[in-house]
Parts: sequence; C-alpha cells; structure tokens
Amino acid sequence: MNMITRYGFKILVLFIALTSNINCIAQTQPSGPSILEDISQQTIKKFATRFQSQYQEGGISAVTLDVQKCYDNALSKPNEVELVRECMLYDKAAKWLDKGFALAMEARGSKNPGPANPFLADKAYDARMKIYSSIGFKGFSSEQVNRYFGNYPIKVVE
Repeated sequence: MNMITRYGFKILVLFIALTSNINCIAQTQPSGPSILEDISQQTIKKFATRFQSQYQEGGISAVTLDVQKCYDNALSKPNEVELVRECMLYDKAAKWLDKGFALAMEARGSKNPGPANPFLADKAYDARMKIYSSIGFKGFSSEQVNRYFGNYPIKVVE
C-alpha cells in the first residue's frame, strides 16, 4: 500500500470517527445475566489486521465477503459463542466504516451513496445482528450487547 493510500484511509477513519454519532458505553447496569467481559486487545488487533488486509485486497466488498465467511466458520466450531461475538465485532466495524463513508460524502456536499452493497444495508445488517445475537448473546438484552461492543468497532478500522 502506498503512503497516500495508507494515510488517506487513516484520515477517512479519523473523519468518520469525528463526524459519526457513536454510542458511548453506558454506565448503568442492566438486569439479566452477568455483565460480559470486555473485548480483548488481542481480538481487536486480530480483526484490525484482518479488516485492513481484506480492505486493501478488495475494498469493502472483500470485507463483507470475509465477514460472512467468519460467521460460517464460527457456526461450525464448538466454541461458536465466542467466535460469533468476534464476527459481530468485524461486521459492526464494516457497517460503521460503510455508514461513516456515506456520511462523509454527504458532509462534503455529495449525495449520500447509501450502503456499498446489499450486505451492508440497514435491513440486512439488523437481521444479521438479531440472528447472531441470539447465538452469541443468548439471554442478554440488546442494551447489554450494545454496551459490550461500545466503541470497539472503531478500533478495528483505525
């Protein structure tokens, strides 16, 4: 990757982070199962590397194909709960970057292009989150799931 591409990507990520409406981690403790542990730095680094590699290889389309492969692989393993959670982090990072890119275009006076592909459309994304939350976060409220992820998807694409 040349220097312009590498720094251009980092500038885009920074711009998106500054202009996006990112939910902060709530301080209240919801009822339900015990609170989830934080996402490890090792997991963030693993998916940051994976995200960047896929993005450099084929853009957001390559990332979305890899996200689906991640889910498919996770469901075939005995430790599927943890793997599905990791895939959801990856998925959320892809959605965040795609949505942020669209908002950045809009902020520059261009028409919002919408999602880069159908996989990232809100309806498809919401359906995936519902399906995989029921596997990775059985018994947890959506508030707890949102708190678990917090701003970690940003760290994957930084």
